[in-house]
Amino acid sequence: MTIHKTVSILIITVFVFLGCSKSEDPSITDKTPTPTETFGQVKLQISGYSSFGSTPFSISVLDTNGALVKSLEDLSAVPEQIELEDGEYSAILESIRPQIITTDVNLFKGVSDTFVINGESEISINMTVEREAFKGWVEVPNVPMEARTGATSILIDGTIYAGMGYNSARERLNDWWSYSIDNNEWTKLDDFLGEGRTFVTACSIGSKGYIFMGYTENLENSNLESNELWEFDSQTNVWTKKSDFTGVFRDSPVALILDDKAYMGTGINNGITTLSDFYQYDPNVDEWSQVTDVIGDPTYGFGAFSLKGNGHLLGGTINSNERTNQHFVYNPSDNSWTELSPAPGDPRLEGVGFVINDIGYYGLGNIDNNLPASDLWRYDDGQDIWTRVSDFPGPARSTTVFGSNNDLGYYGFGTLTGEFNDFYLYYPE
Repeated sequence: MTIHKTVSILIITVFVFLGCSKSEDPSITDKTPTPTETFGQVKLQISGYSSFGSTPFSISVLDTNGALVKSLEDLSAVPEQIELEDGEYSAILESIRPQIITTDVNLFKGVSDTFVINGESEISINMTVEREAFKGWVEVPNVPMEARTGATSILIDGTIYAGMGYNSARERLNDWWSYSIDNNEWTKLDDFLGEGRTFVTACSIGSKGYIFMGYTENLENSNLESNELWEFDSQTNVWTKKSDFTGVFRDSPVALILDDKAYMGTGINNGITTLSDFYQYDPNVDEWSQVTDVIGDPTYGFGAFSLKGNGHLLGGTINSNERTNQHFVYNPSDNSWTELSPAPGDPRLEGVGFVINDIGYYGLGNIDNNLPASDLWRYDDGQDIWTRVSDFPGPARSTTVFGSNNDLGYYGFGTLTGEFNDFYLYYPE
């Protein structure tokens, strides 16, 4: 006859109090007991954690070899008991991860010390249940903004600012919103002061954001080219017109921030002439100046990121419609360019680039036949090596917004067969 003992497990957590909840049928046994057998129970007593919310979780009991002995799945409340035979075990409590994680999902996990059931009626096991940090892609739910493509965005400290672009009626927008990453909250701000516009290039320096180029419209011209530069002060939410860009107008330029100065260039003029020129904007004196042209063939639709004081340009299109994997680095200290080994994956146009924790990321964008890509790659600049990370989990799309601070990246909006208003954060894996 197998005798099962009663064990009490005390799970000590780091959060506020949650009493034990009774589930309808919490016991799971390995075999049907005979009338002559008696079963002891492992009792779980949760003290502390109250942030389970609607997130389902599981409890697993493992033997000393790590083999699963018991499993309680899809729980919404802590079970009163689990039946176990004599033996040596450990227990794991873990949230169940949905296929697409959203910012309002709680992720948590606790692992007990090893405990022994050996003729004792009750023992206490300490387990600390802690929140788990997000990794990879996390969707921001309930975005209040109208679906759009060709929008623009900037990230200042822990707040993302976004707006403008086309809606599904092909109307140019001039609305402006903020998203607090810490509070998971969107706020409608005062509209941008200029005309509604699309395909604007943007970047941020300190507490200021800068948007330049793009298309506006008036009564005579529904696709008016703009060389305007505007500054957004995140501390006052005020827009100020600055000095216009001094080069020729262009589509698909690239922009970087290096040493608190903006750099912008390349692109295509009038849909015909592909450009290699490159410019610096100094916000302290509100002046543009031309620097050394980008090496290689004239290119439009570079992806880019700024890493450890240097600017990286990746991919892009040459010879009208030939996508590439080229990779150039700009050093502002001596105003020079260097070519590195090619970027990974398929050749692409307007790839997404950003930096997290001093590590570059690049991917997405458009590959052959204007098909949008979903792959993302991490760059080790010390060894010039790329490693693929998690693919973007949402629908593939073009003409998105994206950016990063040193903690996370973001990506959203855009178009495929229609416009999107979804939004995602990317946390390093």
